[in-house]
Parts: sequence; C-alpha cells; structure tokens
Amino acid sequence: MDFIPNIFVGSSSEGKNITDIVIKQLEGFAECMSWTKAFEIGKSNFENLTGQIAFYDYAILIATADDVTVSRKKKGKTGRDNVLFEFGLFTGGLGHSRVFYILENDIKIPSDLSGITLPFIPNFKADGFNTIIAERVKEIKIHIENKEKTFDLGFLPSTALAYGYFSNFIVRTVE
Repeated sequence: MDFIPNIFVGSSSEGKNITDIVIKQLEGFAECMSWTKAFEIGKSNFENLTGQIAFYDYAILIATADDVTVSRKKKGKTGRDNVLFEFGLFTGGLGHSRVFYILENDIKIPSDLSGITLPFIPNFKADGFNTIIAERVKEIKIHIENKEKTFDLGFLPSTALAYGYFSNFIVRTVE
C-alpha cells in the first residue's frame, strides 16, 4: 500500500495503555496520533477535536469498562461517555467505514450500535490479551488496505466541493 494513513487513536485515561499498544502495532503501517497529544492549550476539548478531524483518514476509539451505569434498571459496565462521543464525532466527520470502535468484553453497547459488527477485546490483564489485540489491529489494517483499493467519493460536503471545483474549473481551464 503506497498510501500511509493518518489515524487518530483515542481512549479514556484508564485505557491509555491499550492506545499505546495499538499505536505500536500500527507502526510502519500508519502515522498515528494518540489523544494525549491532540489538545492545544487555550482550547476546549471539543474545539481541539473538531478542529483536527480533517487531518485524519481514520480513527480508532477504544472503550474500556471504566464506568458502571444503570440503564432500564439494569446495572452494567460501560465505557467513558467521552469515548463514545468521540466515536460519534469522528464517524460524522470521516464516515462510518473509517472509524473503529473497539470495546472491552461485557461492556454495554448503545442500542443504536446494535447489529454493527464491532471488534471486542478482553480486559488488559486477561490471558491472551496481546494475541487478541494483535488480531483486532490486523483486522483494522486489512479493512484499511481494502478500503484504499476502492474509490469512495462519499457524501461529505468538502469532497463534493473539491470534485466540483476540479471538474468545473481545473478540467475546463486545462482544456
């Protein structure tokens, strides 16, 4: 693959060790930015994230079972709200096929995500963790390689604007 993707990798503070492992496993395949390096002084987290989405080709958000919530009278493990929010933010900016939401086993999945094939990993301390995280990263690499072999114009306004500019101005000027 000639193309070197830029990938944002985010998690909660508690999941940072998994972020570091994912970035290490993507070395040589992609340029990765950890969420820990994404925040400028003097800006809100929201400003920092929305201002940077355009700089990434893909995003990986890792939800670890850091919280416990009660939903419909059932108590369960959940990921941090900000990680889910960032998943939605990047999905809106990059498109659903360019954002990956890795979840720790036994975590509550938001109902709107039911039916989507999501990659799951065991707890960081579980036997076989390293093997399974390596498999999940390999699946993501394969997805990216396949995605980059196909042309996807997409429906993002910037893509349509760039295509229109190219077709209606550049091509006509050159002709």
